[in-house]
Amino acid sequence: MSNLICVMKNYLLALLLVFYSSYLFSQRTFEITDVRDDQVYTAIEFEIPLEGGVSIKKAFLAENMNYKTEDSFCYKNVPAYCEKYGRLYTEKSALEACPDGWRLATRDEWFYLISTYGGINEAGKELQVGGKSGFNLLLAGFGYSGGKFTKIGQEGVYWDIPDVGEPPHGVMVVDRDQTHVHYGGHENKYSNSVRCIRE
Repeated sequence: MSNLICVMKNYLLALLLVFYSSYLFSQRTFEITDVRDDQVYTAIEFEIPLEGGVSIKKAFLAENMNYKTEDSFCYKNVPAYCEKYGRLYTEKSALEACPDGWRLATRDEWFYLISTYGGINEAGKELQVGGKSGFNLLLAGFGYSGGKFTKIGQEGVYWDIPDVGEPPHGVMVVDRDQTHVHYGGHENKYSNSVRCIRE
């Protein structure tokens, strides 16, 4: 009898965990069209829990931007890379990359998403292709001065901004071989990927 009670308790606990997890990671997928060039992007709206039983909704694009601006590039200037990985943007051109109604995410907004999927030490894998988030960050590498490119298939480097309306200040980096997320600064000689958040 005691074994049966133990099994039932474990079963109920598992059901509660499934229910609680579905609440924590509530999300909705939809599509948007960039009217500037008619490219269609998948977007995900996440419901992100905060302290005190409060949650907020944030919608991110689930694909890298591929809108052609001045000073944006395909990896090694090969168009096939843009088709798969999106374009790489300089600090200045990153501000022009997002469609109307969307913009670069702040570091705090990136952190909301990171904290939802295991925190800075675990979210690196969950935010990449194949992770639980469905966010599908791509390892598009980056470009730097002299028309050089590196790290495709190894790193995904994404611009962030310190606050709304300010220019890019740093980057959020995921790595193929690591579970944690890196934050850092990138000089304006670099070209990085862009993911947008709805305003």
